Amino acid sequence: MKLSELAKAAEAEIESAYPLLKANKKREIVRLAFDIARIKKDFSFSFLPEFSNYHSLKARLIKIRYPLSFKKVPPDSFYLTVPDLSEKDEAVKDDKDLYPEKVFYESAARGSALLERLKKKLPLCEFREIDGLKKNRDIVSATSYSLRKKNWVVMRQKSGFAGECPCTRGCISCGYFNMNLGFGCPYECSYCYLQGYQNINAILLPYNIEDFFEEFDRKFSSIKRKIRIGTGEFSDSLALDDFTGYSSDLIEFFSKKENVIFEFKTKSANIDRIIDFAQPENTVVSFSLSPLEISRQEEFLCASLEERISAMKKLTGSGLKTAFHLDPIVFSKDFKSLYSGLIESVFSSVKPQALAWVSLGSFRFARETFKTMEKRFPDSKLLDGELFLDFDGKLRYPFFIREQMYSFIIGELEKRGLKKEKIYLCMESPSMWKKLLLRPCFDW
Repeated sequence: MKLSELAKAAEAEIESAYPLLKANKKREIVRLAFDIARIKKDFSFSFLPEFSNYHSLKARLIKIRYPLSFKKVPPDSFYLTVPDLSEKDEAVKDDKDLYPEKVFYESAARGSALLERLKKKLPLCEFREIDGLKKNRDIVSATSYSLRKKNWVVMRQKSGFAGECPCTRGCISCGYFNMNLGFGCPYECSYCYLQGYQNINAILLPYNIEDFFEEFDRKFSSIKRKIRIGTGEFSDSLALDDFTGYSSDLIEFFSKKENVIFEFKTKSANIDRIIDFAQPENTVVSFSLSPLEISRQEEFLCASLEERISAMKKLTGSGLKTAFHLDPIVFSKDFKSLYSGLIESVFSSVKPQALAWVSLGSFRFARETFKTMEKRFPDSKLLDGELFLDFDGKLRYPFFIREQMYSFIIGELEKRGLKKEKIYLCMESPSMWKKLLLRPCFDW
């Protein structure tokens, strides 16, 4: 049964079984019935109990839907929104072609190094001049988010070049700084927060990289401590580097900064330019990694896990440092075997001394992202997780599940020779850091 059909069936079944439920309460029961039917593949809804009262009904269904968490999480903390599914919203997961169909460029971009480079790299592409992005948002925006990589925009970025990572409230910040060079990623990962955040269906590429550098010098000219800064918050650092050539400019600029470690964060294996230009003293290429099974099910169009690990090996063989991010860490009944296998695959290719750091972050997202994710990736197994609205208003696994995941992974990393001080948590509470005996002393 298609999930859009299952959503309608759940609504009809609840309407029939519990006709006296008020609208808001009915919506919660529909969500629980839909989730349980999807996870258990029980499309007859045989799990529905006889009605006694709303609170008893909800509690019994929560126990089925959240078997590990139902006693440890307040009932009102589960996010029980009505399923909203349509096949027209589903992501395009099989188009690996990175070439755009159209490149729009602002009039002021004429003659810029980036535009001239793109014209040479994309001789068959249509180039169209516009008199500013703001006036032409509707023209440059593709008909859907899934088609965003077909439209590129060469534009002048006017602000927000570099700043401290906006860590979630109530969490310990790792002190990372973002360099927001461009907006939009050509890859399709089911859990990507950009799909619920980006408000223009296009890849935005700034041509004024020199303004980024000028702002950095103004903001950070007097820094005394070592800092880590990198691209990768609103885009993949290297996915389009063959076209933009940003990496060589970034390496040249930051190689002269004594107190800076520059990080390229990627799910690509596009590292040849890095090897040609990078300075071992202050350049790190990090990779977001997931176990093979999860990567195949949830990460589309990007480099395979094998390709990413191979790229890590190639980097370290050239004398450069690498790092990796296990984020999002996904819980399942096979969690230990999946992550043990992943870590073994990494360390069979990369020595622990060659790793600059490893970050750990559990699967989490805003409630708005949940709705978008369910529309675009209705078959995602991540939606089956026991998630609830936590201290920061985001959907997360309960504390005891997160602790279990982190403890196991840290043990696996230490077993293979990685020093604990190289491990940090991404967007986690002080209580979790304390529980895991981790210290936020970031010595990059």
